[in-house]
Amino acid sequence: MNEPVGIARNNDPDVAGASARPPRERTRKVASQITPMAGNRKAPRIWQKDEEDVLRAELSEYSQGNTPFLRWDVLQRALPKRTLPAIKKRVTEVKNRDANQRKEARVKAKESAMNRSYDPQPNESEVREREDPEEGTKQSAELERGETESEDSNDDIHDIPRKLTDEGDAWLQTLRRTLPDHRWTHTVVNAAVYARPCELNYTGDVVPRETAPPWKVIAAIRKNRKAGIRTVRHLEASILDVKLRKENKSFALKRDESDRQRIRSRVAGTRKQLHTTTGNIDHSQVLATWEQIFGRERKFTKTNIITQWLKDLDESLAGDEVTEDRDEVRRLGESVVKKMKGRKAPGPDGIRAIWWQKLPTARLAIFTLINRTLDAHNPSLPRWLTEGRTLLLPKCDDPKPDQYRPICLLNTQYKVITGVLTAMIAPIAEMNQKLLPITQKAIRKGVSGCLESHLTDRSVLLDAKLRKRGPHSELWEAWLDFAKAFDSISHAYLLELVDRFPIRSGAKALLRNLIKAWEVKIILAGHEIGKIRIRSGILQGDSLSPLLFCIAVAPISYHLNKMTGGYTTETRTVGQQQSTFNHLYYIDDLKLFAHSEAELARGLRIVQDTGQAMGLWINPGKSAYNVICANPEADGPDVLEGIPKLKGEDGYRYLGIYQRGQTAGLATVSDLKKTIGERTREIVHTQDITSAQIIARINQELIPKAEYVFSMNQLLNSFEQVVALTKKLERITMESLTEGETKLWYQTAAKNRIYVDREDGGLGLRSFAEALQRGIFRAFVHLVLHPNTSELLGIHCKAERQKRRSLISDFNRAMQWTPAITFEIDTKRLFIGGVEHTTPETALTSGLATIRSHFKRYWLESWHQVEGRAQRTDTGKTLWLEKGWVAPNVTRVVTAVQSERIIEVSSRLGRKCPCGALETAEHISNQCERSSFTTYMRRHDAVARSIYKFLAKKYGVETVHYSKCPPPESRGKTGVLWWDVKIPARDNIYHTRPDIVLFIRSKDGTGGPTTWYDRIVVIEIAVAWPDNMELAKNIKTWRYTVNGEKADNESTAPLKGGPNICLELAERYHAKVDFIPLVIGACGEVPEYTREAIRRQLGIGGKVEEKLAEQLSRAAACGTYYCFLSHFASTRGPPIQG
Repeated sequence: MNEPVGIARNNDPDVAGASARPPRERTRKVASQITPMAGNRKAPRIWQKDEEDVLRAELSEYSQGNTPFLRWDVLQRALPKRTLPAIKKRVTEVKNRDANQRKEARVKAKESAMNRSYDPQPNESEVREREDPEEGTKQSAELERGETESEDSNDDIHDIPRKLTDEGDAWLQTLRRTLPDHRWTHTVVNAAVYARPCELNYTGDVVPRETAPPWKVIAAIRKNRKAGIRTVRHLEASILDVKLRKENKSFALKRDESDRQRIRSRVAGTRKQLHTTTGNIDHSQVLATWEQIFGRERKFTKTNIITQWLKDLDESLAGDEVTEDRDEVRRLGESVVKKMKGRKAPGPDGIRAIWWQKLPTARLAIFTLINRTLDAHNPSLPRWLTEGRTLLLPKCDDPKPDQYRPICLLNTQYKVITGVLTAMIAPIAEMNQKLLPITQKAIRKGVSGCLESHLTDRSVLLDAKLRKRGPHSELWEAWLDFAKAFDSISHAYLLELVDRFPIRSGAKALLRNLIKAWEVKIILAGHEIGKIRIRSGILQGDSLSPLLFCIAVAPISYHLNKMTGGYTTETRTVGQQQSTFNHLYYIDDLKLFAHSEAELARGLRIVQDTGQAMGLWINPGKSAYNVICANPEADGPDVLEGIPKLKGEDGYRYLGIYQRGQTAGLATVSDLKKTIGERTREIVHTQDITSAQIIARINQELIPKAEYVFSMNQLLNSFEQVVALTKKLERITMESLTEGETKLWYQTAAKNRIYVDREDGGLGLRSFAEALQRGIFRAFVHLVLHPNTSELLGIHCKAERQKRRSLISDFNRAMQWTPAITFEIDTKRLFIGGVEHTTPETALTSGLATIRSHFKRYWLESWHQVEGRAQRTDTGKTLWLEKGWVAPNVTRVVTAVQSERIIEVSSRLGRKCPCGALETAEHISNQCERSSFTTYMRRHDAVARSIYKFLAKKYGVETVHYSKCPPPESRGKTGVLWWDVKIPARDNIYHTRPDIVLFIRSKDGTGGPTTWYDRIVVIEIAVAWPDNMELAKNIKTWRYTVNGEKADNESTAPLKGGPNICLELAERYHAKVDFIPLVIGACGEVPEYTREAIRRQLGIGGKVEEKLAEQLSRAAACGTYYCFLSHFASTRGPPIQG
C-alpha cells in the first residue's frame, strides 16, 4: 500500500509521544521527522520449528525482564500442552524474586537520574531492534550487562506500574533518559510506547503463518498497537494531573473544597424541606394525626337541599349518557399522555411520563388494558397501581404533626387511566350548571379562572363605590376557608355522585373501585413511616381530583343561588337589567357577597350546614368578613356566625392578592417587591448556573407574577403609581444582577442591552414595563370579549363616562406606548393594527405579539444610541450570547469588552500595559505580546479543536475530548486529519504549519499516489479583534495561497505571487487543494462569510452547522474572558468596573 509522503501513522511510537503533550505546551513535530510504517511490512516470525528452543528463549527473555508482557491466552494457543506446566512453574519463580533487589535497583536508578540529557530520537540499538527482533534481543542483553547499569530513569519513573519499570527490561533501559522538570512525563510515555513493540514481537502473531494470510497478522498487530497507544495517553493524562496538582497544591485544594461545598449546598437545598427539624417528631404521632385526617371514614348526611340537588341533577342529565368506542378511548389516552410533563417526579413505580411518550408500543398496551377494563362487568386495578407516595413537607421550622403539607406522587399509568376518565366527564360537566355552576371559575377549558374571579370582584367593588347612598348601598363580603378540604369529602357522598355521571357503566364501576382502593405510603424526612388507607377525601396528584372536588361542592353553590339574594349592581348591564352576585368559587376558595348583615349571616349558615353534610368544616382562623358601604354608620359585629371581622388595616389574601383592607394594595406591592428582590438574588447566586438559565428563570418565575399583579385593576390609587412601581422593580432586579462575585452585569454597563433580545446581541430579559402592558391587556380583553364577563363591562364603561378610574382608563393610558392597539368605547370594538377582533383567543395572540414587537424595537433602538463598539459595528452574530451556555462571569466580562467598557479609565490616556503599550480592551484581547504564546494560543486552539471535532466525526476519525490536544495525524474511513503539522517544503516557504489539513480519500481508496486523495482542505483559524476580522482573513489567505515567504509587514505587503504551501500540496499529491480561512471575533462574533465557508467548502449544513458556529463563538468568548482574567491577575490589579 502506497503512503503519501510526510503523513505520520498513529502506530509510530514517536508520534504517540508527541500527540500526548499537554494542551498548553504546543510542542510542534515536523512531518519529515515522522517515519511512517511500511504498509506491506511482514509480521515478525517468532515461533520456530524447534518448540523447546523457542520456549527456552521465551523464558530466558521473560526471566531477565526483556518481555514486559506475557499473554497466557496466546501461549496456550501457540505452545503444546506439555510445556504449560513448565512455563507456569518458571513464571512463578520469576514473580517470587527477591523484593529487596528490585528496591535497590530502583533506588540506584533514582540516584543516577539527574545526570542524563534527553534525546528524543531513537539510537542505533533501538533501530536495530525494530528491524530485527532477534538482533535486538542480543543488543538488549549487552546493554543490560554493560553501560545501561548507570542509565536509569528519572526520579518519577518509580511511579510507573511494575510491568514498565522492571530493571532487567532492555527496551526500557535503552529508552531511560532524564528530561527537564517541566517535561518529565515524556519519559513515562516513551517507555510505555517502546515497550509495546517488544510485547507484540513475541505475542502479536496470534495466528500461525501457515494457516492464515499475512494481512490478518498485520491487522492484528496494528489493532494491538493502537490500543497500546490509547492506554499510554490515558497514563500520561493521569500522571500529568498528579504533577499539576503538586505544582498548584493550594489552588487544587481550594478548588476541591469549593466543589465539595457546592455539592453539600446542592444536596442540602434539595432536601431542605424533607429534613427540617424532624428529628424530635414522633413518627407514630405524625402517622396517627394524618390517619385521623383522611384515614377515618366521615359521615354523609343526606339533607333536604342535597336531596333536591341530586333530584335536579338527575333530571338535567337524563338521556345524556355518552359511550366511547375503543378508538375514542385511544384518542383520549394519546391526548392525555401528550399533555403530561415528561420529567415530573414519578410515583412508586419510578416510571416517568417521558417513557410513555417515547414508547408507542407501551402506550398501545396500556390503552388496550384500559379498553378491556372498561368493558369488564366489575373492573378493578392491581393494588400497587392505585397506591401513592405522600411526602410530608414542613410548613415551618419546628412543625407540629398537623403542620405538614402533603404532596402525593402517583404512578404515571394511574394518571393515564384517570386522565381518560377526566376527559370523559369534563365536557359533560362544563355544559351542565348543576354539575359545574357558572360561579365555579376553576378547571374550565379556555377560561382564566383567577383573572375572571378578580375581574368580578373588582367590578363589584367599583359599582359599590359608584353608587349613591340608599337602602342597598352597603356591600358585605366574606372569605371562607375549609379545613383540609380535599381530605374531608365523604366517600359515601362521592360514590353517590359517581352513580349519576352520564358515562358508560364500565367507567362508573372502575371509578367506584378506584375510590375504594386508594392507599398511600407516608414519607417523612425521606423515610417511610407507614401506610394509610384513604377512607375520606380525594386522592390528589392527577387531573381527576380537582374535577371531582368541584363537582362535589356544587350543592353549596346551588343552595346559595336558591336561598340568598346577594349583591345587586346599580349599573344596568345586559338588556338594561341589573346583575346579582352572591358568591365566587375557585376550587375550595369561597367568597360571599351580600347587601346586608342578615343576608350575609344567612349565607354563612348555608355554607356551614351544606358543607358539614358532605364532610367539610369551615376554619374560622383563616376566614374573615368585611363591610364596605356608602353609609358610614353601618358596621358589623366582631364575629358573625363564628367568622371574625377583618380589622382596619388588615387585608385578606384571596388568590394571591390582598383585598379590602385600607393598605391591602400596599401590602400586595410590598410582598411583590420582597419576593422579586429575594428570588432574583437567589437565582443569580445559584452555583453552576449559566447566564441563559438566570434570564430564563427570571422571565418564567418573576415576570409572570408581576404581570398577574398588574392585571388587578385599582391596585394602587393612581396609574402613575403603578408605572413608578415598574421602575422600582427594575431597579431591584438590576441591583441583584450587578452585585456579588457571581453578578451578571457591570453597574456602569449599558442597562438597555439586558432587555434586548438574544438574537440581536442582548440578554433577553423581559422588562416590568412590558409586564404591565401585558397584564392590563389580558384583563381588558377578557372583560371586553369574553361572554362570561359581558355584564361587568357596563360597570367600567359607567366609570369611564364619569371620569373615574377603571380598567378602561388604565388600558387607554397603558396603550399610549403601543398606539397600534385601540378601543372604541361607544361601539365597544377592539382594534389591533387596524383589524377588529371579536374573539379573546385571536385578540390575545395578536395583541401580545404587537406588544412584544414594540418593546423589542424600543430596547434595540435605545441600546444603539449608547456609545460603544458593539453598537457601531456589525461584525456578525454573537451566537454564544444567543444560546447563553456560559457562566455569568464570562457574560459580564465579554459583553463589557465588546462595548469597550471593561476598563474604568480615570483619564483620557488610561494606563500603560506592562509591555509598554496603552492598555485598552483591544490591546489586552489581541495585541499584548505577553499573552501571544499563552492565553492567545489557548483561545486559538480551543476554536480549532471545535472544528477538528466536527471534521473527525464526519470522516470517521477517532475523536478526542474537547480539552485534549488532538494527535498530529489521525486516519479515518474516508479521510485523514493533520493537526498542527509542519509540512516539508522548499526553504523559502516560511508559512508551512497550517492549523488543520484534511485529506479526503477517493471512493475506492485503493489507487496510487495520484488517485489516493480526491481533495485536500487546508484550514487556518484566526481569532481577531472585530474591527480587524477582514484584515486577518486577507493575511491568512495571502500566506497560504499567494505567497508563503516571510514578510516584514503583512498588513501592507503587496499581494505578489510566489511559492506557497497549497501549491506544494497540489503538486505533491496531484489533488485539488482548497484553503479555508475561518475568522472568529474575539468577543465571539461569527461573520457570515465564515459560516458560508463552513456550509459550502466543508459541507456542514443544517443544525450541525448552527451547532458548530455556536461552539466556535463560545470558545472564542471564553478564551477572551481568560485573556482578561490572566492579564489583570499578573498586573497591578484589575481596573475593572465594580
